[in-house]
Amino acid sequence: MLALDKLYPQLSYAEKHGLFAELQQTYDRFPATLCRQCARCCTVPPPAYVIEYLYMFDYLRKNLTHLLPDIVERAVKYFYLELLDINVVCPFVDPQSKLCLVYPVRPLTCRAYGLTRAKVGDAEREKELTKLAEHYREKHGIELPDEVLGFRLPECKQVKVLGAERITPELQAVLLAEVASLESRLFGLDYALVESGTTFEPLARHLALTVLPRGAVERRIKVMKEYLAGQGDSVTLREIIGKARQFSL
Repeated sequence: MLALDKLYPQLSYAEKHGLFAELQQTYDRFPATLCRQCARCCTVPPPAYVIEYLYMFDYLRKNLTHLLPDIVERAVKYFYLELLDINVVCPFVDPQSKLCLVYPVRPLTCRAYGLTRAKVGDAEREKELTKLAEHYREKHGIELPDEVLGFRLPECKQVKVLGAERITPELQAVLLAEVASLESRLFGLDYALVESGTTFEPLARHLALTVLPRGAVERRIKVMKEYLAGQGDSVTLREIIGKARQFSL
């Protein structure tokens, strides 16, 4: 999770040392696929490494600057409301076409969705959500909505692999390890560049934490309480969004 002043040096480093080319080579090891592009899987954006976020950010600044204010607004909404509003989805989904705006550079976890049929991790996720709900209730007096806590992303059976090539869970793990290795090279000399906590977060959170000043980030709890009390409205959030839409690359 990089602030803007630390993002560009890392972006330059990744370009200079060929990390993006290596990342694309890893992506290319996935078989070609075809799906309905219904955006259902974008309801709960999967996590991505910082190196993948930088790759997406580079694509964004080269191809989608005309859409930046709207993308930023959706990313900010995601950051504040992901635990409150079931309708908040990945900000890189076009609201009209439902297509992914950054599809050519989508992260590995997005590419892998639907390629294996086994549903794993539901029990662990349920435990995590229960702990999360208890944390917000006890520390902040916030009751997370049941519809958010109870939502489960359905298994996707619409992804079709083109050709004879197949991908196994074992190969997925190998490719994910390759991306993690690129991440370690990115921050190997100065890992303190990462602000705090894990660097494995949805692209939406990565972008929001680049765009938002620290003061706005620290008002997340205030916004959540306002949003619940205001039945879907927060004056603070509207003010933050207004300023965030002025963000430029």
